[in-house]
Amino acid sequence: MFYIFSILYALLIFFWDRTINDVVLIPMLSLFWLLLASFFRRSLEVIQIACILLFFVIYSLRLECWEVILIRSITFVVGSTLAVIVATLREQAADRFKQLSLVIKSVPMIVVVSDSQGSIIATSDVADSCIHSDYHPLIGHALPDILLSHLHP
Repeated sequence: MFYIFSILYALLIFFWDRTINDVVLIPMLSLFWLLLASFFRRSLEVIQIACILLFFVIYSLRLECWEVILIRSITFVVGSTLAVIVATLREQAADRFKQLSLVIKSVPMIVVVSDSQGSIIATSDVADSCIHSDYHPLIGHALPDILLSHLHP
């Protein structure tokens, strides 16, 4: 489905690009789409979308001189590489968090992990069993609310 949206987006900016004289928007707006995709899609999908968009970039530059085509194409490839790196690093961070959560879940003690805002992001099974049922599941609740629930606001 995302591939279809990518093609439709490329067609939209391609036709928009043809209405504006002396400005080629496709390389820049295609990179914007790729960087947006890198936050939500796997790196393999970002590579595939980059190949689709590269076709539109090169086709949109067909009336330019070969130096412009070469420079803008290389720039697009470099930007696409950065988008793939962002997607890869995001995948690796998610995998590490998943592994860490499994380790924390299996610890035979009360362990609660929160982010910088105080929201619980991982807990051990023992911590889940020790907390009042109003707060199940613990993940997503604010740590101060659970620890200070006996106090009046």
